[in-house]
Amino acid sequence: MVSTDGTNWTTHKVESSATYNWTDITYGNGLFVMVGYTSSYGYIATSQDGLAWTMRLKTEADAEASPRNYSIAWHDVIFNNGTFIAVGYKAYNRGNYVTTSSDGITWTTPVQLTDENGVGITANINGIFPMQ
Repeated sequence: MVSTDGTNWTTHKVESSATYNWTDITYGNGLFVMVGYTSSYGYIATSQDGLAWTMRLKTEADAEASPRNYSIAWHDVIFNNGTFIAVGYKAYNRGNYVTTSSDGITWTTPVQLTDENGVGITANINGIFPMQ
């Protein structure tokens, strides 16, 4: 939804072919980045104005090419120090993943978060915050 005054809001669809659960949005370098998921795949969308959105990494075509990399339910995204960072959770192996982008358009292959012994973190991470 978009508002110019914080009181009156207008709904804008990002994609009409699926039921998306959009979970977080951030802004940086002149770009809005929004993350979320459906029952099958995770998604990232971008917009310069908050009205017209473009699906980026994690589209259906990407998922068909490499399904295990795109079943991550993205829960949080931030922009910090020139980098977008998204975190999410993959249900089938109970792992947490991170992906990054310098421009919000091209994203790295998701990497599983691990502890100091290299064991995948299985707690459901739903948030991220920057530290200097």
